[in-house]
Amino acid sequence: MFNPKKTVYSLCTMVAVMAAANVGLAALLGILPGFPAITYNGTGSLSYTAGSNLFSVDASPISIRLSNVSPPRVINPTGFPPAESLSIRIQVDNSGNLIGGAPGDDLQIVGQVDINGDTIIDYAGVLLTGEIMQFGHLDTGTNTDRYDYRFSLTGGLLASLYAGQDIGVVLSSENSNFVGDFSVDISGGAKGNVGGLPRLNFPPLCNANGPYESECAGASTVIMLDGSQSSDPDNDQLTYSWTTDCPNAQFDNPTSATPLLTIDTSNNCNLSCSVSLTVSDGTATSAPCIAQISVSDTNAPTITCDVPDVTVACGDPTDTTPPVAHDDCDPNPAVTSSDVETPGDCAQEKTITRTWTATDRCGNHASCDQIIHVVDEIAPTITCPPEITVNCNQTVNPSVTGNPTVADNCDPNPTVTFTDDSNPGCCPIVAVITRTWKAVDACGNESTCTQTIKVRDNSAPTITCPPNKIINCGESKNPSNTGRPTVADTCDPNPTVTYCDSVCGTCPKIITRRWKATDACGNSAYCTQYITITDNIPPTICCPPDKTLTCGQSTDPCNTGRASASDNCDTCVQIWYTDSVSGCGCPRTITRTWKAKDDCGNIATCTQIITVGGIDYCPNTPGYWKNHRSAWPVSSLQVGCVTYNDTKLMRLLSNKLPNGADAGSDASAILAKFVISATFNILDGSNPQNMQAVLDDANDFLCNYPPGSNPRNSARSCALQLKDRLDAYCNSTPAGCRERN
Repeated sequence: MFNPKKTVYSLCTMVAVMAAANVGLAALLGILPGFPAITYNGTGSLSYTAGSNLFSVDASPISIRLSNVSPPRVINPTGFPPAESLSIRIQVDNSGNLIGGAPGDDLQIVGQVDINGDTIIDYAGVLLTGEIMQFGHLDTGTNTDRYDYRFSLTGGLLASLYAGQDIGVVLSSENSNFVGDFSVDISGGAKGNVGGLPRLNFPPLCNANGPYESECAGASTVIMLDGSQSSDPDNDQLTYSWTTDCPNAQFDNPTSATPLLTIDTSNNCNLSCSVSLTVSDGTATSAPCIAQISVSDTNAPTITCDVPDVTVACGDPTDTTPPVAHDDCDPNPAVTSSDVETPGDCAQEKTITRTWTATDRCGNHASCDQIIHVVDEIAPTITCPPEITVNCNQTVNPSVTGNPTVADNCDPNPTVTFTDDSNPGCCPIVAVITRTWKAVDACGNESTCTQTIKVRDNSAPTITCPPNKIINCGESKNPSNTGRPTVADTCDPNPTVTYCDSVCGTCPKIITRRWKATDACGNSAYCTQYITITDNIPPTICCPPDKTLTCGQSTDPCNTGRASASDNCDTCVQIWYTDSVSGCGCPRTITRTWKAKDDCGNIATCTQIITVGGIDYCPNTPGYWKNHRSAWPVSSLQVGCVTYNDTKLMRLLSNKLPNGADAGSDASAILAKFVISATFNILDGSNPQNMQAVLDDANDFLCNYPPGSNPRNSARSCALQLKDRLDAYCNSTPAGCRERN
């Protein structure tokens, strides 16, 4: 039986509409006019207690009209007090919202009924009962209020007259004023009427049952659903509607109470999804009911363990074809492998136990084993280093000649050794080595290759000269006295040793001795030794005999004789002399000291006495010597630092430059003319009157300012001063001098 107290309907929104439209519940809720109708007089009372939220109405009906008799009957109250009464008990919150009914019947109408009009009471008791569904209220003016109710019919004598309807009650009060506020107590009179309302339909309640759990049945799994426990408070006939979020799922009949749901489980593991059910009574539809669906996969795949055992060479791939696996729910179960290795007879051999495992997407798995034998029967590969030629002074160790390239399909580090066979060669190849390399892997497989190594002698011997030597002039320069070098060669035990000397210098004399060492293949090395020959013995010197000259005769060694000298080391001794003159003019005595010096600076001396007697010739002027070419004592003469021939001397005596140009006022050319005349006079035996020092100064000047340089300023003055002194000599007539024929 539907219990209206558990489904409460509020008319709070209806109240606002009623206030705006100023209409009663009868119009708003569609209370049916006509019969049967019950009217209450103004003797009724209503009250509201804010503390308990109890809203109560008590009233006595003044008439009950029955419309199902003819003529309609009006039942008037009988008895005193009247036996007819209306009672309403509900709960309303302080804002006027319906909370629910009070204990017992929320509506009760009691009365006495004369059905046939014979004034005999046919029934006395409960006429109608009901449970509150909706409540509305309206402030209609000062001390005037309106209250409307909807009750679901629950029983009573007159219940059949309202079959398929709800009961509507309209009350008005002329002495209550709530102004929309139920937070205070309210009291007032009550009058109104009762009528039928179209029945208020109650929505159905769905029940999707569940949860549903199933084991995966393959690519698709079928589950029977059950919504048959859904219900309708009004006992209306229900229709069903199923939906689902399961992947690629289909219903055989989604409108059945117990449809079959086919779920795609080909790509899922431990699927979790849901179904939703709504039911309808034709008027209202229930809220959706959700039921969970779980499809699990706990069955392992099947794996066909028919993979054969295999034998492979070490280093070759050990990959093998996986076995075939099948799973009802996983179209492609993963097949993996894991290996356990057992060592073989040698380091590179082994036995692999390969366990194949098929695992479906849910982690269920099955396994089988395969045996793989790995053997090493292949020798290493070895490639010798290329033929190489090394020098005799190099090692033939593999660090120089190279190592072979070795690889093995199993052993990462095969053992590598070599043996050498050496034979003599022909220069420059002095030896040929045949080197045999061998590679052996850990399982004893071996291979060899051959390398040729040629030893070439292109390295010169090493040579270390004896230390430098100092010897005396005349001492032996033979290596037995001066030393021999130290020689070594990596290929030739006895290289040939020679030397060559070059001499430079005089004192000391230095011999550069270049030693050479040559091996059997013609490679040579050199070093240098220096031998110094010292000389500390002076030369021997022999002076010419003393000489007596007449005045005017030349005292030049060409006339008076030259000294001779010899030396134990120096074949070309330097000889010179110095004169010391006693007396002036003629007669005079010249003490001539001769000196001989060798290359080492050793000096020897001797003395020659030259006596000059008689009267000197008188000096002659430059004009004389210009006009008497045949009287010249020499045909060439050094003037300044230049030696002039007779042609250039004649030009200078003729007031010209050596190149024949006019000398003009060139002081150097004028000075040169008098230097020539004075020198000719002295060489011809004229008394120089101590002019030698002047001549020396004049020649020094002409070294710096030769004829043609035309000196200026102080240099010109110096030249003219020297010229004047020589001019005075050349134009003088000393006492006792004699003229030339």
